[in-house]
Amino acid sequence: MDQVGSDYLSLCAGDTACASHFENYNPKAVLAKLVNSPNAFDRCPAFAELQEYIPMILAQVLQMHQIRPFLAPLIYRMNRCSPNDAVAINNFLSLIFGFGGQAPTTRSLYDMNTILYTNIASTELSHQPFKQNDYPDLLFGTGQNSSDLFTMWDKYPTDEHFNSFPTTDSRVLLLNGDLDPQTPFLYADGQYQGINAPWKRLVKFPGNMLDQSSIFESTI
Repeated sequence: MDQVGSDYLSLCAGDTACASHFENYNPKAVLAKLVNSPNAFDRCPAFAELQEYIPMILAQVLQMHQIRPFLAPLIYRMNRCSPNDAVAINNFLSLIFGFGGQAPTTRSLYDMNTILYTNIASTELSHQPFKQNDYPDLLFGTGQNSSDLFTMWDKYPTDEHFNSFPTTDSRVLLLNGDLDPQTPFLYADGQYQGINAPWKRLVKFPGNMLDQSSIFESTI
């Protein structure tokens, strides 16, 4: 997700109208300052407690088609942080996430069944626990899986197909957007390279997302 977020901000950096709102035409550097600088919110002390949650907040914005275009303006307003910006940020967070000017909770950012999520992540997706502080340079993302939960959660037994790619005579078509934060194109390319099939094709959709929400939100 962090790489997809960086790629998305690169589109802003390559657009004069967007990049001109950021110091040195570099929105990623501005975001890194907001995430890592202890003085980032001196002009907006009311939002200082949100600083450690910025990667989590932006990760959610990145994943929503309708509000993804607000990503760069949100970073710009956080950095400028005038009184009007503070009002706009507060209204945005309140409208989208249900909180404003206060530190969010994991639940407020993830409207899902926590037990179901933990079960899927700990038994099927993750091979080791993920902690936010393992990645100090992370600008987009969240350490939702705690080490304690991962360690105590039962794991499904594996079979001979675990962690391996299929061999098939069937035709295989893989579709992936190159700006999909949940299933980055890198993963699809890895699947494509690993699948042993005489007829296979990987199709990339530039500037698009193709994930579990695409059936409701994507223009594809």
